[in-house]
Amino acid sequence: LAKNNDQWHFGTELWFYDVFASRVGMFDENLTIGFGLKSKSWLLDLAVVSHEDLGSTYRFSLGLKAKN
Repeated sequence: LAKNNDQWHFGTELWFYDVFASRVGMFDENLTIGFGLKSKSWLLDLAVVSHEDLGSTYRFSLGLKAKN
């Protein structure tokens, strides 16, 4: 029989002054927390994800906004 590989994710974020975001969520059964910063030309996202086997792992992304 095939193993059930379904995953579920959910969370929420709250923006302050359209510059700083605070985030919390769940990834399968693991808690995630993070924050984001943005300006007119870039975005930065950082998150911590807890894992049963790996402990805490960190994720980040940096985005640049294109001009029209």
